[in-house]
Amino acid sequence: FEQFWGRTNPYTHKRYVDDPAVAVLELSNEHSLLLQWGVGLEQLHPTHLASLTRKWNEWLKTKYPSEEALQAAWKGSVHSGLQPGESLQSGTIAREPALPALADRWPEQRKLDLLDFYRELEEGFYAKVAAKAREMGFKVPMVPGIHYNRPLLQAMQAHFPVADIHVN
Repeated sequence: FEQFWGRTNPYTHKRYVDDPAVAVLELSNEHSLLLQWGVGLEQLHPTHLASLTRKWNEWLKTKYPSEEALQAAWKGSVHSGLQPGESLQSGTIAREPALPALADRWPEQRKLDLLDFYRELEEGFYAKVAAKAREMGFKVPMVPGIHYNRPLLQAMQAHFPVADIHVN
């Protein structure tokens, strides 16, 4: 972010932060964990997927004090609780089912936890990038990214003064 926006415009010879041609700063264009969940997120590079899974397991450890507590929360479906080979202590809990078509059989709380995890991760990213932009001196309105009129994304981005809405 800083390498891109910290440059000088070769035509106006002004830093982009000072250039009046920059009217709005979009922090991320059409990238969202929430938008990609179930429609391509698992196509990311394995390094990124491993990082997401590690963060997911760390997030679960902060939410659930024990594996028993997690098992109790993730009940009431065909595939209740942890699946074979998953463990909170060893950090081997999958974010996505091996077969996405079976996700509807996962406990509702497991899906809600994953949704909360992605939302918190995305909110943290936007907060960090917006803070970096302010630190660099940007005073223009910032928009985090597109939200396609999705209520969860709209709520997450509501405190930003500008919205990027594409209507299908």
